[in-house]
Amino acid sequence: MKKIIFLIATVLGYQTAVAQQIAPFNQYTEYPVIYNPSFLGADSTSNVLMLYRNQWSGVAGAPQHGLLYINTRLNERTGLGGYLLHESANILGSTGVYITVSHRVDLSEDHSIAFGLSGGVLQKRVLFDRLVAQNPDDPALLESSQSQTQADGSFGIRYAFKDRLDIHIASQQIFGGDFVFTDQSLEKSSGFELLRHFYLGGMYHFPKGKLPVDLSLIGTLRSVQSLQTQWDLGVRVGWQDILSAT
Repeated sequence: MKKIIFLIATVLGYQTAVAQQIAPFNQYTEYPVIYNPSFLGADSTSNVLMLYRNQWSGVAGAPQHGLLYINTRLNERTGLGGYLLHESANILGSTGVYITVSHRVDLSEDHSIAFGLSGGVLQKRVLFDRLVAQNPDDPALLESSQSQTQADGSFGIRYAFKDRLDIHIASQQIFGGDFVFTDQSLEKSSGFELLRHFYLGGMYHFPKGKLPVDLSLIGTLRSVQSLQTQWDLGVRVGWQDILSAT
């Protein structure tokens, strides 16, 4: 059955996160596997997810984000998937390719816990030839565009009670690492550090009443290594598995 999804900003609480390196897609409430690989295989069907976002259209160097995710369930407890991520903003660009696996353990008839692991490679690019600077001879600037590739991964755990309660934690860019770009003479260098991102989330599904309406309360905490925390709280309303608004 097709499902129409409306994403409405119903955030009740918010604190700004500084220097977040991973694009915060709004669809995380409908597709939590984007951030937490333990959700892989939670759906009994195979899925193909495509997301694209172009911010500040018409502005030079505006952020662009694209995601292609394919996943399936090997059996009732194990999921397998993969995704391709491409991002660019100003002179920075990223491309990542990942494979994800998950496995669920039934603790009892009502309680289960799932583990997910995603691993792959991440390429970071710095397009110095796009840079417009007042002082092009600044020693922090390099003359040519460069790229580097490193291993990357994420990990997640999800606890579920019946179809009523979900609590999950996850971390992305778990390997950390530094990207350092230098010129041919090794006289100038520029670089940055991959920061680990942490997520804590929960969802409570209220019991259905006489009306064919699904009501869920959603809460999420996001934190970037050693920096401020962002949090939000929202409500998702669905009707007969056809319409959903968050």
